[in-house]
Formats: sequence, C-alpha cells, structure tokens
Amino acid sequence: MRIVQSYLQASRRQWNFPNAISLSRALMGITLPLWWLGGEEVLLLVIMYAGVSDWLDGWLARRKKEVTSFGAVIDPLADKCFTDPFLLGIAITTGSIWFSVLFAVTVLYDIDTTYQRRFDIYATFHGVYKRAEKPVTWLSKIKTAVLFVVMVFALYPATLPFFTTDQLAIIALALVLWSWALNRRTFIKRFLF
Repeated sequence: MRIVQSYLQASRRQWNFPNAISLSRALMGITLPLWWLGGEEVLLLVIMYAGVSDWLDGWLARRKKEVTSFGAVIDPLADKCFTDPFLLGIAITTGSIWFSVLFAVTVLYDIDTTYQRRFDIYATFHGVYKRAEKPVTWLSKIKTAVLFVVMVFALYPATLPFFTTDQLAIIALALVLWSWALNRRTFIKRFLF
C-alpha cells in the first residue's frame, strides 16, 4: 500500500501537459490496431501526430521549465509503445522479411534499453527526483525519427524516389543495430575482448 501511495504522490508532482502529450503517443501506439482499420490516411495522421508529439513534449517541457524525471522515463517508453506495434503491423501486412527482422530487432533493442533504465524507472515511480543514469542519446532520437519516416514510406511505397521499402527497412535496421551497439559498448568490449 505504501508503494501505491508513494507512486500517487510522485505522479501528482510530475504530471504536466508535456507528459500528457507523451502518454497520448503511448496510448495511440497501444490502440494502433484500431487506427489500422481506418486506412492509410488515418494511419498517416497518426504517424504525423506521433512525430510532432515526440518533438513537442520535450520542447514544451524545456520551454515551460517543466522537465521531470517522469517525462524522461515516459517519452522513450511512449516511442516504444508507438513504433513497435506499427512495425509489427507493417511486417504482417507487407509480408516483408526485412520489416519482420526490423520489428524483431527493434523489440529486442527496446527491451534491453528499458532494462538498462530500470533503476531510473523505479526511482521515478517512487518519487525520487534524480538525473537519469542512462539518458537517451542523440542517435536514439535519430533512430526514432527514421522509424517514423520508414512508417510513412511503408504506407506510401510509390513515393520513394531512390529506395524500395525493403532497402529503407535495411537502413533503419542498421541504425537500430548501431544505436544498440553504442548503448551496450561497455558490455560488448567486456564480452569480446
């Protein structure tokens, strides 16, 4: 019971409009199968909202001086809740092996990075205000932006001027693997050398 009370007190202090935007992106990802029924135009609007909200939540938090540890935790989790179901939907509807591999690797990457941030998440939900031990890197932000672009072009493959959707999925896969390797470079060095 103390944990629930501690969580409620901490969340009240950290709840603000930028964090509500992040949470809305997470909820859109969780309900993505419903959006899929609306057709490509609805999905495009959902992707555009996700991309804008991914930028807007952080910008508003910094601008209004409402940066919270909850926001630092919920923002990357919201990205995962949005991109992972979408990539699964693309893999299923297109039957592309490369989108299937991209989905699988992205989910494993997301599980690993969330595991690496487990102490930040635990502290946030217990009302401890501290700087993140494992902050989000610029490469991870670029990776997420590229995944949003991949989603748009997967919906409208005829608009791709120089690549096929599978080639775009391979580029995104390389970016996810690169970001993952940089996030785990200490582990990789210890394991390989």
